[in-house]
Amino acid sequence: MTWIDISVRLAPGIKTWPGDTPLELSLKSRADEEGYNISDINMCLHTGTHIDAPCHIFGDGVKADEIGFELLMGKCFLLDASGLPTAVSRRHIQGKIPEGAERLIIKTMADEEYSDDPADMKRCLEADAVQYALEKGARLIGCDAYSIGGQGENCRRVHHAALDGGCVLLERLKLIGVGSGWYEMICLPLKVHADGAPARVIIRKAANAF
Repeated sequence: MTWIDISVRLAPGIKTWPGDTPLELSLKSRADEEGYNISDINMCLHTGTHIDAPCHIFGDGVKADEIGFELLMGKCFLLDASGLPTAVSRRHIQGKIPEGAERLIIKTMADEEYSDDPADMKRCLEADAVQYALEKGARLIGCDAYSIGGQGENCRRVHHAALDGGCVLLERLKLIGVGSGWYEMICLPLKVHADGAPARVIIRKAANAF
């Protein structure tokens, strides 16, 4: 089975959340002058594909580097809930999350409408959808939305509900060309002792249904 990279590329010009530090990538040493290339990077830790650790909301919560590999790697269920005119709510996914979906990714954007613009906030999950996923046993919830809960009060409710229970959020995935089903997932965030961390995330179709 072929591995599929569902993380976005970090490069100058990548869109960032309003108020976050824009990504800056600068070449400090050039191979044609000093003999080697060395680059500096400056950005918010919540740029591009990234995880939100519990301490993103709760000061005494687990930090990004303290999240165990057993949660970040393993079987994952991807649910395609794209094509809706509104955010994904509980009624859109009820009965569609199988047992054992400890790691859950919800696709909110059809391939042809994929957007990496944080201004497009209708592509997100309603708080009741996240609550339902938690009730079904999800401990990691991923989404292609820039912010899994959009903006405003719903964003606050989503993050509080998920992170208060120790769930990890995985935001801004690029889910073009993938559909519903079981996958194997590897999510490797940078080992940063902080509230979040950029992550490289790859998936491949599971050899067997779980």
